Amino acid sequence: MKNEAISIKETDNETSETLIELSEKLEKDIYDDDFITTITDYPTQLVLLGILQKSGLQQEAANILKMSQDLTRLRVNNIKSDGVRLAEAVSTGVTTIFSIFGSFSIMVGMLLIFLVFVLLAAARSTELGMARAVGLKRRDLIQLFTYEGTLYSFLAAIVGTLLGVGLSFGLVYILQDLIGTDNFQILPYYSPISLLIAFASGLILTFITVVFSAYRASNLNIVVAIRGLKDEFVKKAPNPFRVNLFEVLWNLIYPLKQLYFIITGKAPRFRSLLLMMIFPVSWPFSFVRSLFILFGKHSYLLLGIFSLILLITGILNESYINIWFGSTGGVLALALLIRFISSKYINDPETVNQIGGTLEGGLVLLVNSLPLSFFESFTGELSQPGPWAWPIGGAISTAAAVWLLMSNTRVLIFILNLILSRFSGLKAVTKTAISYPMASKFRTGLTVAMFGLIIFTLMIFSVLNGIGDIASEQPERVTGGFDIKASVSSELPIQGQIEDSLNMDDYSSVFGSSSLNVEIAENIGDNKAFKTSRLISYEEDFMNITKWRMAHFDPKYGSTDAEIWQSLLENPNLIIASGSIIPSGDPFGPPDRTFKTSFIEPGDEKEIDAFDVKIRKRNSEEEEKFTVIGVVERLAEETGFGNSGAKFYTTYANGNKLAKETLPLNTYYFSLSGNKSPTDYAQKLEKTFLANGMNAYGLINRLEEEQATSNAFNKLFQGFSGLGLVVGVAAIGVLSVRAVVERRQSIGVLRAIGFRSSMIRTQFLIESSFITILGIVVGIFLGILQSWLIYNEISKELEGAKFVIPFGEVGILVGLTVIASILASVIPANEASKTYPAEALRYE
Repeated sequence: MKNEAISIKETDNETSETLIELSEKLEKDIYDDDFITTITDYPTQLVLLGILQKSGLQQEAANILKMSQDLTRLRVNNIKSDGVRLAEAVSTGVTTIFSIFGSFSIMVGMLLIFLVFVLLAAARSTELGMARAVGLKRRDLIQLFTYEGTLYSFLAAIVGTLLGVGLSFGLVYILQDLIGTDNFQILPYYSPISLLIAFASGLILTFITVVFSAYRASNLNIVVAIRGLKDEFVKKAPNPFRVNLFEVLWNLIYPLKQLYFIITGKAPRFRSLLLMMIFPVSWPFSFVRSLFILFGKHSYLLLGIFSLILLITGILNESYINIWFGSTGGVLALALLIRFISSKYINDPETVNQIGGTLEGGLVLLVNSLPLSFFESFTGELSQPGPWAWPIGGAISTAAAVWLLMSNTRVLIFILNLILSRFSGLKAVTKTAISYPMASKFRTGLTVAMFGLIIFTLMIFSVLNGIGDIASEQPERVTGGFDIKASVSSELPIQGQIEDSLNMDDYSSVFGSSSLNVEIAENIGDNKAFKTSRLISYEEDFMNITKWRMAHFDPKYGSTDAEIWQSLLENPNLIIASGSIIPSGDPFGPPDRTFKTSFIEPGDEKEIDAFDVKIRKRNSEEEEKFTVIGVVERLAEETGFGNSGAKFYTTYANGNKLAKETLPLNTYYFSLSGNKSPTDYAQKLEKTFLANGMNAYGLINRLEEEQATSNAFNKLFQGFSGLGLVVGVAAIGVLSVRAVVERRQSIGVLRAIGFRSSMIRTQFLIESSFITILGIVVGIFLGILQSWLIYNEISKELEGAKFVIPFGEVGILVGLTVIASILASVIPANEASKTYPAEALRYE
């Protein structure tokens, strides 16, 4: 049983853990209350019986079934436990979604912190150079920046935590208005532990960024820093090969190395003690770093070896993540090799950087833009990546796009000058406005990456929201072509024909259906264990009228949706399944322990081979064999979170045959004649069948309400993700303020040769707009590219899906972002325009 539990761990982790626990107790002969409670759980019983039957122990399975019925005569309904688990699944899914999309804003915030310290180092270069000249060591500069940054981090974490609580409460109240039902409530809640975790997370992430920034700022050249020249970092002479090799060997016994430093004091003891405490992270990092130092200019060889190892392990383990990282590293190693070869034959370093940067950024971006199916065409089926692969991939793609863009600044400047040369009045201002950010590629690249990351997520939201509009464009695929759906209490069924109580002149068709709880298993396949499901049996005329479409079907039984439905009437051994029998792997959905098939995977072709299943009434041993000839697309299922369990559709006669009784009709579908209001007639039906507890609603109205709620949720997530734009705009403001101080003398020269104050102001505003537009272009390009990949996967399962770029939303997004960046630069631009040449060029 333990082996079977391990085999199903990937598809049903909860059941796997339950079976492992039972197996261990059976081995130890422990039959306590927990064991009895677990063994009497009905879904667990089904799995155990399936394992026994799969092992050829049919008689033992029958004996256990009889004994379990005696054991569970008084059954416990875990309705509260199930409700709590559903609420936990919902909260976990929502938290994961917000965390994933919030991670982009976190990355942007870290980039802004890094940019601020880059600008601080540039502003204090002379001061830092003099400090180093009088005896301060690099570690002293690191401590100086770290202490300052830690103070900022602490204060920022406090403010951020308080603002986060306020924002969270606001989001909860918005969600309450969007849901608008008493059956499912969302209430604001926080605990001291959650506040402490939020505060500590922000503080730690900021501290890590500060330490890295401080380390980078400490690597300055004393002479260059004192003279206030352009930023230049120390290029140390390479160590001899034997020294680098010794460092690699020394790092093989990293814990002993740090222990040696702690005892002898040959390195700062506190630093060595800290590295010793985090050696599971610091050990591999130090070892890999020493390897790259050893290889030096030939690091592409090492990167290629690591990438090849990842590719091989990915193919052997069918791991997409390993193949993805291996492919990315492999093409990067190839590009670095070409850069190295180019440097041997081309004397111009800028041309070498352009060739290398173009290939590095372009190839990495290309690999990260390939769909999963591309890799599976070479390797076979691969494991699906987790939800966190998306933000990682987005960050890699953005970095590659920015690297590609910043490596081709000469081409960019040439194109812009060619375009702007036609406008003589703006040529001088625009040329200087573009040249300055292109000269500071690192700062400009950081800012472009900030805007690119946020616009990237917002574009995906906008495009995918348009793909989901297929339900409103073709509502009959959801409603089946009916106007009203009504349900009655199973204890108070409608006696006789429902048509006798209605004025049939108002209705063109009325059909009823019944629902039966069943257990289903594959006859031949991997899922032979019986799992719970529902059998929906419709009156025969339903099959002639319904407009539900098939996501998959066997062409032997028909070439159209209507022919597949007709096959159920012609052959009582056939059955149709809902789309929920296909494993979705949705990490955000509710727990679903109902039947899943092993014959169909997401993204499979529409035409399939029919497969057999065994169906039996719940708590019954008598099985019936049916052939599944089609799978209805997911659009046709009942809407609502948590209502997506597997269902099977058959005729009313088949349902009665399997149940060994006449099932009461508990759900009805109505089609109105003429242009009558479904809402009005739904209310009339409820009044007519009040004694039966009928609940009726217009299907189109319900669909529109849910679409409106879905759109509102998307807007909410867009607004949440769009908070990162505030960080990007802040970066533009910081850059503008720094530019005014840094280029004071340049501004004086421009004023002295004839630039008016308005031209200086315009120059700064164009400069900020130019950087913002670069980031927007990168974000829009990557967002459309990623949306296209997602659309291709969705269109495999959703026939008729359309890829539409919402140009209106994109235009509003671009306009607001550019206006915000201009407003952030207005004050610095005004300050720059007020600079007098005589004051700016005075050196006393």
